[in-house]
Amino acid sequence: PPAATPSPTPHAQEPAQAQAYAAKLALLTEAERLASRRLAIQQERLHTMQGLREQGAATRQEVDNLRFQVLQAEADLSRARADVREQRMLMARVPAAMPAPAAPATPQPPADEAAPAQPGTALAPFAATAVQALVRPGDWVAQGTEVAVLQRRGEPLVHAYLPPDKARYAQVGRMATLHFMDGGKVRAKVVGLMMEAQSPPADRVSPLTPRTPSIVVKLQALEPLPAPYHIHQLPLDVRFDWVASRWF
Repeated sequence: PPAATPSPTPHAQEPAQAQAYAAKLALLTEAERLASRRLAIQQERLHTMQGLREQGAATRQEVDNLRFQVLQAEADLSRARADVREQRMLMARVPAAMPAPAAPATPQPPADEAAPAQPGTALAPFAATAVQALVRPGDWVAQGTEVAVLQRRGEPLVHAYLPPDKARYAQVGRMATLHFMDGGKVRAKVVGLMMEAQSPPADRVSPLTPRTPSIVVKLQALEPLPAPYHIHQLPLDVRFDWVASRWF
């Protein structure tokens, strides 16, 4: 008779179970990060809208709608964090299947060279100030995970969305005027553009208007902006100086 195939023992199933738990934890942690990011964005919008409300540039209904969205985002983040905690408790019940491999020896740099960043630290790609933390100490993060919102030191850039038929304005050096919701006006100049078309933000487009891919240009104010205008994702209007169309 054919030999019976032995069923896998519980000990043999532990590595696969541990890997499955780790993969699910990574997904849940990513969901928690996105929920935290969503809450931060909603809180910024609510803060901005409350300021506009005090200046008479927004209605109470608009503020109440954003406040409700903040509550929803807080509830989503609470559920995501609960899922992560539950998954970690499940992983703690699974004994280690095998010892972790020893880390390879890292050669020490010479004394006259700058030491690299230590494990667990991250360096900003430019001089900036961290204005929002997206993870907490002890959280597990995968490579490429956003951990903080950074504010560049110096004058901010304004991103404007141009429809394809207005491409003549998407040139470095074009002049425009920034119109802020409180009535402020600042002259600006195009200093660059994104090399990929993007859809404009949903809150800046009518629900009846399709969000077609647009050209994104970067504008720099010709004079230092006041501190209230440094708020990330602050809504404003950009009006370019008129440029005649060319017919070929």
